Amino acid sequence: MGTKRTAGDIIEEILNDRIFYRDEGGITLTGGEPTYQPQLAEALLRLAKLNGLDTTIETSGHTRYHIFERILPYLDLILFDIKCMDAAKHKQYAGVDNTLILTNLEKLVANHAPMQIRVP
Repeated sequence: MGTKRTAGDIIEEILNDRIFYRDEGGITLTGGEPTYQPQLAEALLRLAKLNGLDTTIETSGHTRYHIFERILPYLDLILFDIKCMDAAKHKQYAGVDNTLILTNLEKLVANHAPMQIRVP
């Protein structure tokens, strides 16, 4: 299903709509989980910044931290969703415990990442 596209193809399509952004606007990479396609996410964010677009990612935080390190220079905002603070309940409802998620959140906070923490 779907169509294979490059980051360049996607940015070109986004820039075709730039007139609607006025002086503000940009892209938000969202789910499933955009960090599960790290090369595409990094390329899209880098190209967006090169073209003067604001950049945001919406994430559950369930990924390897080095992926955040790669994309952080290109992000204006991280929308970080915390589904549940209790590890057992998180595993029950989301299928995985939240140890990795909370560890990533702590590292991002320590690195002063631009972030809004949300509880969906």
